[in-house]
Amino acid sequence: SMRGPLTDYLCNQLQKDSSQPKNINSLLEKLSSACSQTEAPVISEKLVERTILLLNRNKSPDKQMMTVEHLLYSEKEVVCYHVTKLLNESISLGCLPDFFGETVVTCIYKGKKKDVCAPSSYRPISSISIFGKVLEGVLLREYLFLEPSPQQLAYQSGIGSDVILSAVLECIEHYRRHGSGVYVCQLDISAAYDGVDQIKLFQRMSDVINPYICRILVVYYQLSRLFININGLVSENGFTMCL
Repeated sequence: SMRGPLTDYLCNQLQKDSSQPKNINSLLEKLSSACSQTEAPVISEKLVERTILLLNRNKSPDKQMMTVEHLLYSEKEVVCYHVTKLLNESISLGCLPDFFGETVVTCIYKGKKKDVCAPSSYRPISSISIFGKVLEGVLLREYLFLEPSPQQLAYQSGIGSDVILSAVLECIEHYRRHGSGVYVCQLDISAAYDGVDQIKLFQRMSDVINPYICRILVVYYQLSRLFININGLVSENGFTMCL
């Protein structure tokens, strides 16, 4: 498995800068200082409207029992105005309402006579806050978009597993025609990022993106709380997942 070596490599890369903040408060102070030297970005109502229209529909409600349809079928001008104002104020001030970070994890029993007491017998389905989805969509489309490599096949619009499989088979056939051996190396990098120091990761991000955007990402991550839903019963207290 490559999980251990990859985690060590990422941690080593992030540890090269000894001047990085050691805790969440010092990181936020540094970002706030950088924000004081520049103007906050302004999100447009058009961007919010486009983001809402692109959200997946017919999904489970969030912790506040809201769905995408509540935003889609309400008065468009009113919804976009208030959501845009909320996001712009939050980014400018560096704070978010608590419900932005609420995620309900519904545990679906896999069945087939599996042990009902074993966690592996359940499939977790996460429903994050609708407003959190809007925030993520706005930031990804406007400030965090990364141009994919032309050699990248995964996560590309219009490209499915059939295209990737065809590319692999064509590559194998090419080398076989030329008398070369074909070898396969499978890398298991699942959970490789779980061991990375998030504070150092955000610090690196602050070097390349707007400080206001980086600060709101840290605040959003810090607010993350999980609520467990089993058979319609939702836990009263959320599990905090802060830095």
